[in-house]
This record gives sequence, structure tokens and C-alpha cells, in this order.
Amino acid sequence: MESESGRKIPATQTLCCFLSLALIRGSFSVLIHYGISSYKTPGLLFLLRTPGTVILFLISVLFLASKDEENKLEILNNFKSSRSYKRAALLGFLQLCGPYMLFMYAMKYLSPTLGAVFMCATPWLTALLQQVVAVTAQRTGANDWNAIGSIIGVIGMVAVSVANICLVTMDISCQATYKNVSRNISNGSQNYILLEKVQLHPDTCLTSLEITTAFLALCGATCLWSISAVFSRLKRVSLHYLVGGLLNNVFGGLYAGILWLIVEQHINTSKVVWNSFSGSVSVVFLSLASSWAASLILYYLYRKIGAESTNRVMCLVPFTTWLEDLIFLHHLSHMFTWIVVLELIGLVLVVTGLYFSSLRQKQNTLPDHHVQLLPDYVSEEEDDGLNPRQELTDTVQSEEELMQSGTSSMQDSAEPPMIHYADNENDDEGEVW
Repeated sequence: MESESGRKIPATQTLCCFLSLALIRGSFSVLIHYGISSYKTPGLLFLLRTPGTVILFLISVLFLASKDEENKLEILNNFKSSRSYKRAALLGFLQLCGPYMLFMYAMKYLSPTLGAVFMCATPWLTALLQQVVAVTAQRTGANDWNAIGSIIGVIGMVAVSVANICLVTMDISCQATYKNVSRNISNGSQNYILLEKVQLHPDTCLTSLEITTAFLALCGATCLWSISAVFSRLKRVSLHYLVGGLLNNVFGGLYAGILWLIVEQHINTSKVVWNSFSGSVSVVFLSLASSWAASLILYYLYRKIGAESTNRVMCLVPFTTWLEDLIFLHHLSHMFTWIVVLELIGLVLVVTGLYFSSLRQKQNTLPDHHVQLLPDYVSEEEDDGLNPRQELTDTVQSEEELMQSGTSSMQDSAEPPMIHYADNENDDEGEVW
């Protein structure tokens, strides 16, 4: 009886954390869309979210250091190491400032659903880059599974992209609308009726240049996240994930501040809606949930169910974003049925690709075992005693970083996408997204 109770509580907590993380990741694109609609420029939105994130990470680091001398010593060593600052200086741009601003710019013109799909594609591009720079080991059955998942996912990306291009190019609701207004004019003994065409709504349709640059920005954000992952794997540093999150956000904020000072004089800030409720919610979300809270949830899940199971949360992200897109932004309203069907097919293929990618290691080790989206849960005592925690390497992408076997550390800090790729079937060490 006690055993069942001991298993139930951790299972409920873990499931709640898993679903919370899926909601945070799924809401990422939608909240950025609201933020960029209010504050107009990516640099300003990034600057507004950075102070809150830095303060939360700083409080967490100070709290951790006050708990015991071992944590305090580890944190002090992290701050004393020059390698920590060099790494944060690079990742502050490659992982935070650069991809965030490109992603924010893309969300100014494209749908959050497309943004979520490209965000989920980061692990596939990372795996490709790893092959190019010979980071990963020789080809195995596991890599074949990764290739299958990537191909299926890319086909889904193309389908969603085509659907969104058709959505923005065929939408007539954005066209200017006019109304004929008649006025009576008296000229002495004669009366005239003058008809005037008055514009009710301006033309808000996107130009081909805006659509093209937004797509390029979205691709650029995905590339930078992937490059930062490969760099993080090549340049490993023993760094606590809270310290890494703090340093990365500090450097990211510095870069954004410098960029804002350069371009601010060329930007019309009169259109910024400072008192926007949706914009304020976006800033709070990006500061509190997407960065700081996500890192704590990930750390908890990595310890409880491992990176491989945790990273299957990405399978829920595309449809979570799609549903929020429909509910809050009325995505696909008044559109042709075939566009809706094409986008749904693309989303199913993307999720299938993500799921196959997460199964590739299991397929080699347990070929006859059906892998669930969430594995069977075990109690904390069983996890600590019977199932040794798998070792994770350091990576990037989502305020999350990897635990070292036998230590309390993950590694560094990161932003949105995440998927675990093992080096080979006999080695648990791999990338985490």
C-alpha cells in the first residue's frame, strides 16, 4: 500500500511538470507574436524580458549557494573560471540574442504555428551539423532512425510552410475596404449630391519582401540554435545550469542593448503600445516561464525520467501552438478547406518525425518493446536506488542544460527546442534539446 502511494505522488508531479513544460513551449511562439505586436521591434521586446530573467536566475543562484558549502564552492568556481565567461559571451549571442531576435521578427509576419514547427526542427539540423563536423560517432542503426525521423519531419515542415504561404497570400480580409458616402452640396438655387469613396480599413496585406525576410529570419533562428548546440558540444565546460543561465542572459542583454542603441534612432517608437495588456503578459511569460521556470522544470524532469523521455515533450508542442493559434489569433479563419487539411497533415508529419527521432535509441536497445510517450514512473527511492541516472552532456537550447552523472549540475543554459540524441547505441551520452 505504501509502495503504491510512493509511486503515485512522483508520477503525478512528473506528469504535471511534463504537461506544464509542453504548455510553456507551445505558448512560446504565440506570446512572442503578442509581444512583437505591442512593442514592434525585436530588440525592445528582448530588452524588456531580460532584466526579469536575470533577476530570477540571480536569486536562484544566491539561494542555491546559501543551502550548503558544496553548492557555494561549485558556484564560486564557476564565476572564477574565465572559460565560463568566454562560453557565455558566445552563447549569449548564438543561443539567446541572435535567434530570439530573428524569431521575434519572423513572428511579426508569420503564424506562431509555423514558428513552433521550425523551432521543433532544430534537433534535426543539429544532428546534420554534427555529422558534417564529425562530432557524432560512426553511422549505426540509431542514426538510421534519426534520418527517418528527420525526413518525415522535413516533409511536414514543407507542408506547413506551403499552407502558411498560401494563407498570407490568398487572404483577402487584409485588403483595404472602402465605403461610398454621399453628401448634399448647395450652390445657390441648385443642389448636388457628391459621392465620395472613404477608406474604412487600410491595406494590411504582407508584401513579398516581408514574407521572404520573415522566412529567412525563421531559418536563421533555427540555424543559430543548432550552431550553438554543436559549439556547446565541442567546447564542454563544467558549469552549473543556473550560473550558465545567468551569464548567458547577461551577455544576451548586453548585445541586445548595444544593438538597440545603434538602431533606435532609425525606429519610430511612437507606434509602441507601452500600456498593452497582451504585451505585458508576453514580457512576463518570456521572463518568468519560458526562461527561468522552464529550466527548473527541465532539471526536475531530467532527474526523474531522463532526457530521452523529457524531450518527447516536443511532440506536444506543434499541436499546442496550433490550438492556441486557432483560439486566440483565429488562425485559418475564412480560409479554404484544403489549406487547413494541408497544415494538419504537415503537423502530423512533424510530430511523427519528432517521435521517431526520440525512439531511435530505444529501437536499438529494445526492438520489441513499445515505447510510450511517457514511460512508467518510479518512486524517488526506486529512481535513486535501482535506476542509475543517465549521464547527459552539455548543450544548449532552453534554459535547460545537462546534468553530469553523479552531480547536481546540468550544464549551462539554453532556449526553446530540445531532443536527446545519443552518440551510439552503447553510449547514453548525447545532445539534449
